[in-house]
Amino acid sequence: MVACGSYDGTVGLYTDAGSFKPYFLIPKMHRRSGVTQVMFSPCGGFLYTGGRKDGKIHCWKMRAGSGAKPLYSLARPQVKKTNQTIAFDIHPHGGHLYTGDGNSVCCFDLKQGKRLDTFQAASDAVNGVSLNPNWPMLATASGERKFGNQFDSSSDSDEGGPSPDARCLKLWSVSQQP
Repeated sequence: MVACGSYDGTVGLYTDAGSFKPYFLIPKMHRRSGVTQVMFSPCGGFLYTGGRKDGKIHCWKMRAGSGAKPLYSLARPQVKKTNQTIAFDIHPHGGHLYTGDGNSVCCFDLKQGKRLDTFQAASDAVNGVSLNPNWPMLATASGERKFGNQFDSSSDSDEGGPSPDARCLKLWSVSQQP
């Protein structure tokens, strides 16, 4: 089965039966700017969807007849304030989801649909997160375009340049899950 997000905010689920018609269509939940990421849980029983400028990641149960409402939604309110696509990743054992939220990283418990922890990862927006499938490591990417005062012609350079943890890639140690 393949899940495809669209700019109109819907998600189509397609089987390998050779048809271009969706097997199931998840309704518009990401209304602001479309679906930018879809990811199945490691067990395949759940689908997670996120959108640009959307403060929620929705969890959908993949069992037939589960309805057109998400099982739960994970809040990341700072995402609404940026035009960037903010990624998320699921731990290979399926228990936790990590995502950027402003200059922080949030960790959610997927069994309960609740936020477990948040930590500041950079001075810019954390737009990329990726969990290593073999080692207890999380990679984060950060950076955002910043505009100076366009009416101030006294200086052509950034004032002091970016802070040391702006526009960077970092590696973090995360706990092993059973």
